[in-house]
Amino acid sequence: MWSKVARAPALALLLAAGATAGFTYSRSDPPVLPVVEAAEKRFKPSSPAQSSLAGTWVNELGSKMVLNPPDDSGQFTGSYLTAVSAAQKPIRVSPLVGAQHDPKGAEEEYTFGFLVNWSFSDSIAAFAGQRFVDAEGKETLETTWLLRQKVESHGDDWEATRVGRNVFTRAA
Repeated sequence: MWSKVARAPALALLLAAGATAGFTYSRSDPPVLPVVEAAEKRFKPSSPAQSSLAGTWVNELGSKMVLNPPDDSGQFTGSYLTAVSAAQKPIRVSPLVGAQHDPKGAEEEYTFGFLVNWSFSDSIAAFAGQRFVDAEGKETLETTWLLRQKVESHGDDWEATRVGRNVFTRAA
């Protein structure tokens, strides 16, 4: 399937997919963790269920994102530390920008989207999803993502985009 394995470093496609076909997963080195931990301290949730996406979220693979509070129009920023990657470079915290549909929190289950510009590879990912809150107040973000990697030529465009799903839960 991967006839051009040399291009795998640009993928970072395993950020959330969990696929194992011939890839080596790498974990982030400790120097990036203080950046994430500092952001987490600023945005600790005050209660189990909040009206905005602001706070720290972890997906089923252990990737962690910290989202800042949205502005009045729903725009937000944050950072993403993936737990998995196909890149040859060390994993680093990557910036993200996005928007949530209901910035004032009138609804519990609203839609949102964000882009992650991977700081350690020539790729970008777009996430779209919805926030859900169960009867006990547990929040989940159900997301679908597209990852676009840089390819060498137009003829290689067929292998440039990947799609996957992730479920995030609010970190305690």
